[in-house]
Amino acid sequence: MIISFFNCTEKSTDSFANRKSLRLEWSARELFMNSTSRGVMLADDGITLENQFLIEDDAPACGYSSEDGSVEVLKEGIVVKKILRLDQVPVGPAKIAMMVYPDFPPEPNNGRHLVFCVNGHEITYEVNHFWTGVPLPVSYLHQGDNSITVRTLEPDTRFKTWISLDQNFRIGSANRVTHPNKSARSVDGGKTWDFDHLGEKGIVDGEYPIRLKLSNYHSAGWLQSPVIDMANNSDINGLKLPVVMETAVIKLHQQSPEGAQAELKARTGTTHFVSEDTWEDWVDCKKGKIPASLLKNRFLQFSITLGTQSPAESPLLKKAELETQYRIKNENLSGGIKVTQLVNKPKRLSSFNFQYENPNHPKLKELRTKYQLDKVIAGCETEFDKMLKLKSWVARQWNWHLLKPEMDIFEWDALQILEPDESGENGGYCLHYAIVYMQALQSFGFYARIVNTNYSIWGGHEMTEVWSNEFGKWILMDPNFDTYFIDRETRIPLNSLELHNIFLKHYYPDEIIDRNNWSRADFVKRVESRGMPQSIECVVGGGAKGGTLKEYEWWKPVVDLFPYCGGYGLLNTGYFRMLPRNDFLSQLYPIPVNHGRTHWGWTGYYCWYDKQTPQTQEHSQFTNRQNDLYWNLNEVDFSAEIIDQQKLLITLDTNSPCFDHYKLHVNGTVIPLKENQYELNLAPGSNFLKFQVVDVMNNVGPESILEITYSKLHE
Repeated sequence: MIISFFNCTEKSTDSFANRKSLRLEWSARELFMNSTSRGVMLADDGITLENQFLIEDDAPACGYSSEDGSVEVLKEGIVVKKILRLDQVPVGPAKIAMMVYPDFPPEPNNGRHLVFCVNGHEITYEVNHFWTGVPLPVSYLHQGDNSITVRTLEPDTRFKTWISLDQNFRIGSANRVTHPNKSARSVDGGKTWDFDHLGEKGIVDGEYPIRLKLSNYHSAGWLQSPVIDMANNSDINGLKLPVVMETAVIKLHQQSPEGAQAELKARTGTTHFVSEDTWEDWVDCKKGKIPASLLKNRFLQFSITLGTQSPAESPLLKKAELETQYRIKNENLSGGIKVTQLVNKPKRLSSFNFQYENPNHPKLKELRTKYQLDKVIAGCETEFDKMLKLKSWVARQWNWHLLKPEMDIFEWDALQILEPDESGENGGYCLHYAIVYMQALQSFGFYARIVNTNYSIWGGHEMTEVWSNEFGKWILMDPNFDTYFIDRETRIPLNSLELHNIFLKHYYPDEIIDRNNWSRADFVKRVESRGMPQSIECVVGGGAKGGTLKEYEWWKPVVDLFPYCGGYGLLNTGYFRMLPRNDFLSQLYPIPVNHGRTHWGWTGYYCWYDKQTPQTQEHSQFTNRQNDLYWNLNEVDFSAEIIDQQKLLITLDTNSPCFDHYKLHVNGTVIPLKENQYELNLAPGSNFLKFQVVDVMNNVGPESILEITYSKLHE
């Protein structure tokens, strides 16, 4: 994406002859929201290093993985210990995060307590959420190994947690394949400890899900701008004139405390997207000046690396400016050329590297053939109709039920999920609907992914988001309930983030949701007082619950569908997170252990946060930038440069993981194009161009359009 298309302050001046200058200015917010980055965040007064650290050693295998042995019960006389090592002492607030569930009394918010002892300092804590957020004075912590023990306070109280089993670490991580043996159990109130025999039966080994969330600035982080056209104001109705760059200077408005710094690098290229073939390597920019060696190209990208030697200090980036000077080679080239229609699809980039499944994977082909999915979508006229038919088909395949944990722990294959077990039962719960639907979509070349949502301390749901070429966006589908949501006015389907924002605006306007005090009872009261959001509509497909679920009160936190499913409405997307990939057939691991059976303790998710739903204490990868989760696919981002009075150079770019070729329509002639550039000789009169992506499944993406009227100035 070319950066000049987003909101920034732009000034241009003409000087003598064909020389021009351009000045672009970005606030910290404008720069952050339109760039990609890791390790930095947007604070109230600018861009800083991230300041949240998660210390844990259990996440790869976190989850309920067996009915036999993996459960630990905290009760009178039983104490558990976790040893966590700190490279440095935190300078800000700290919390203890532990996944723990009430066992007796069984109801959440039951007024019972756990006692955490950190290096000899006791903290009594009332458990109100399945992940604790125990405030921890930093004076209790020290560099090196820190001991955290946990016991119940009330003699008749029982809490349970699930041990991250040693044998499951290789399932949840590619590099953390064994447990570090830092968890211990005591059966005599803490007098003696056993590091090798954990769980209620004392027969397993692994790690307790006990973590530390610390407030320290990271030592380094980076931000990369989108691609910038340094001669953007030379455009003539969207067409670029050839230019010669003369100077370019980037100015960073920053504050750098002692021991902190911001380093600037830049690179340039000849195309409006970064490519190894057309772009230079990164070069240091001393005092912000772009070296002359880079000025042979008009397109620029800059990178800012923030660093600090102190966990208490961070550089602060408040604003960035770019000033350029250049010459237009020949302003007369645009004579006789008039743009009459321009529809472009700028590429939106994510900071995350999502991994996609190959739609030609043999198991996807088998799924499509074995279950005759082509017949399921027979007669569908649109892509969206196909998605709806497949969703209803998945909903009809079984009725919701919980499998034994050891049966569903590692199963991310639609063929296996659909295959009846020894009892003749297939399927499972909401996650299994989401997986089967995702892979049914993939078998037709549709891009889909798993998203999970939850509200209050009860409930949670697994669903599927799918990229729609038809609507040009990601949309949320629930194959478990056979539903999706639309905007009442536009009739356009919605995604998780849109539903999340509606949820906050309707039920929690201007409030920060404190998960520790976010009870189900409170939410029920809000629903009763505020009613149903009027701006959206739930469309029920009718395939769920054996074809009997035709409608339900989706806005309420309790739905009378037991034992089918539930206790939650689809709208209740208070918190949501996404899986980082969808290639579970090509790459079996890593996957979260028993994803959806416990409260999402894996740390590989992409987690959304904002001012009303702060970062959760148990996770580590967060974003509040929409493009990071909602990038675009299958669309054509093009630029057009006038190279002589009758010729244009069209450069095409796309984010299409299964790209095969571009489909060009040039004045009614269809031209398949594997390359990303095309020279167009203008014909007198109207010149109509249409650009589309065609993937390996022969799916055709949305149209980008350029229409030009050309008249010869000289015969």
